[in-house]
Amino acid sequence: MESRVRWKSHARFGAGENLEITSKDYLSPSTGYAVISIRTAWLSYHYPLEFMTALLNSNINKNDKLEHYVAKIKSLGFNILGPDVNKSQELFSISYDEEGIRFGLRGIKGLGKSSETVIGARGMEEFSTLTDFAERLNAFFKCDKKVLENIARCGGFESIEPNRKAIVDSAEMIVDSLKKNKAKNIAGQINLFDLFSDDEALSDAGNLKLVETEDYSKDEKLAYEKELLSFYVSGHPLDKYDNIIKKSTDLIFISDIKMALDTSDSDEELLGLTTEENKTIENITVLGQIIETKDLMTKKGDTMCRIVIEDKSGEMGCVVFPKTRTAYRSKIIKGNIVVVTGKAVSDDFGTQIIVSDIASPQILSSNDKPSSIALKCPFSKVGPERDQAVNMFRAFKRAVDSFKGAGNVDALFIVDGETFNLGTIPSNVEVFMKLKGMFGEDKIDFIA
Repeated sequence: MESRVRWKSHARFGAGENLEITSKDYLSPSTGYAVISIRTAWLSYHYPLEFMTALLNSNINKNDKLEHYVAKIKSLGFNILGPDVNKSQELFSISYDEEGIRFGLRGIKGLGKSSETVIGARGMEEFSTLTDFAERLNAFFKCDKKVLENIARCGGFESIEPNRKAIVDSAEMIVDSLKKNKAKNIAGQINLFDLFSDDEALSDAGNLKLVETEDYSKDEKLAYEKELLSFYVSGHPLDKYDNIIKKSTDLIFISDIKMALDTSDSDEELLGLTTEENKTIENITVLGQIIETKDLMTKKGDTMCRIVIEDKSGEMGCVVFPKTRTAYRSKIIKGNIVVVTGKAVSDDFGTQIIVSDIASPQILSSNDKPSSIALKCPFSKVGPERDQAVNMFRAFKRAVDSFKGAGNVDALFIVDGETFNLGTIPSNVEVFMKLKGMFGEDKIDFIA
């Protein structure tokens, strides 16, 4: 059945005079979508923080979309602020002073209804110390060790205590202190400060004395944020490649691939994203970190691989067939940051990348239009290594010829200090990756 939308408008023509205009006609679905699109565009332009906050909250249980919108918010120049027991609400909220959107306490995994308890305990006054937090929370509800650890690991206490690991290592001691306090505080005559007034567990300021330990490394902090918040907040493992990402014209974000191939979602269309009907995107290049690897056996007994790669906008599964897996086995390691090329497909197995080549991120730094690419032959053209040098020469010539002279980058073969120009190739990452995959990264040089 065709969906229809009735519309009604009101106009004020004078003091106390209203005119109601009601249409008995119906808007077509396409007209309705157009109206919604215009309103959405107006809101996103004039009230970007409010609009994006509402968008995050409406998709709070959809991690893939959250990652995409977080990347979009950062690209607009706004900040994504981590959870804070003194500033966070239950859901995402706007921080105008910091020009950003703050993560809600409910979004911390393992917190559950404790997020409401934290906000209730905070009331109208911020927590001044970790001891203050523990006592006030325990007055409302049992202060659980897991709650303390999860809030600390994702940075929720940094406005009180910046050392995340110290809080985690002290969580058990804090909870035990509260239990003893509760047992002795039957008549309300003793508090947590009094209980340890003569004990080293309290500092002179009346705060719990935390275990002395070095804080988590930056990578550990990021790993915990990803685990507990579903995405990175204080940084990203790919931050070190920001300059390369900004300069490269070949890269595509994973979230854009998903949005282009996912026809089941309509809200992305309202944001101006289009859907491809062919369910395939050819010649894509993605820079990301390998976060999962799994070897699989084919029917022929060969070993293929499935990996999950993640960039700043999200993550996606990738299929690496046996031949490609053999060629790039040294790069398919969990935690490695790599550049993957291939094609993206959406089928019964979901949306995934069929990998053709894998390279190190440094290959993208050659994207500044080098004048030539040189293959350095490790063999001598005379003596016992002559046949190996000739075979490498012929293989390189076939590769160059396969590009049919298209492009403006000279392909040079260097052997025994002598240089041979074998033609020209296109100046793009896909071509460079193929050559590096065939002959090895250490043998290919880019010449400006």
